[in-house]
Amino acid sequence: MKQDPDLAPLMSMLAAEREALLSGAYDQLESIATAKAELLSAFQELAFSPQHLEQLHLRLEQNGALLKAALAGLEEGRIVALGMSASQTLTVYARDGAQQALRRRDATFERKM
Repeated sequence: MKQDPDLAPLMSMLAAEREALLSGAYDQLESIATAKAELLSAFQELAFSPQHLEQLHLRLEQNGALLKAALAGLEEGRIVALGMSASQTLTVYARDGAQQALRRRDATFERKM
């Protein structure tokens, strides 16, 4: 087994995942997860120093907490949106920090020919 492999590619991928989570770029998470899984499988056969393992564990824990918080926020938003009547509005903050009013869409269908 090779000792102390270069963790830079994996740490870079974890940093990209963290940035995507913090910026709300959830559409990037699937491709990041795929690339991260490939990197982790490549590292399976390698031995890591305790310092590298601690570094990796900390970064994975931090990103895991961010993922959990993002999921909780999405679930909370779903619950709030489902509980709103059609006439109610919900004030939220957009990515740029400005307030934005959300309204529940009417459940109507329009047939186009």
